[in-house]
Amino acid sequence: IARHTQEEQLIKISTPVLKRLNKELGDSVYLGVKNGQKVLYLAHCDSIKDVRINGCAGGEYPMNCSAPGKILLSHSDESEILRFFDLPVEKRTDNTIVTAKDFKKEAEKIRENGYAVDNEEFAKGIICISVPIFDSTDKIIASIGISTLTLYDDIDGLINNKLNLLKEAGNEISCCLGGKKQI
Repeated sequence: IARHTQEEQLIKISTPVLKRLNKELGDSVYLGVKNGQKVLYLAHCDSIKDVRINGCAGGEYPMNCSAPGKILLSHSDESEILRFFDLPVEKRTDNTIVTAKDFKKEAEKIRENGYAVDNEEFAKGIICISVPIFDSTDKIIASIGISTLTLYDDIDGLINNKLNLLKEAGNEISCCLGGKKQI
């Protein structure tokens, strides 16, 4: 029951922020939480561009090759990362990380930078960027992200032109939950 109540609160706080970000950028935006070995989208706003990615609340995605999943997995303890990669991990594209050794290097960069990217790791032509959401104990409980197509943008464009807006949105949600602000 506690998790369900926390998720309801998270959705309620996040939805107006997601809608605003979606309207401003036109990209798909979403809120994800860890759900076993996957990231579960609690909320999702579809892109408003002509060609768009399908996604929905309730959708689940691999943690090793999705930006929101990588945020959540990278802040897990080492034993959880090792357990994740002990299970069969699908290599979805040439860019998909499939070993604990490679993911640990990626996780270090994610923790240092404060964001994760999916550079065509989940699917060719799709790129994503995600930042953490903190609760009142400064624990990462979720991630917020942007997805778009390489038709419209590239990873450098997401980082240079949209990361600050995404961080502001993440900070707004975190602050409403009593969490810390990300730099």
